[in-house]
Amino acid sequence: MTQEQLAINAGIDEFSASARMSQYESGKHFPKYEIAQRLAAVLKIPVEYLYAADDKSAKLLLFWNRLSRSKQKEALEYLEKMENSDEEA
Repeated sequence: MTQEQLAINAGIDEFSASARMSQYESGKHFPKYEIAQRLAAVLKIPVEYLYAADDKSAKLLLFWNRLSRSKQKEALEYLEKMENSDEEA
């Protein structure tokens, strides 16, 4: 899918879709949160992914959102245990 197709699928006017996506990608303009939500929905990713500070954070968000609720709970408990063991050391 092209950037223009992505924008159109997210409900951005087809006449400005290509230019707007180019501006978003270059950082010249930032989409409103509602637009970011629609782009994320089309891409089937969490909207937070678009705001991730770095590649590791983005990857973690993708992994997290692929987990079931019960697996997310397990992962969070494990991370809390890891953090507590670091504090005790």
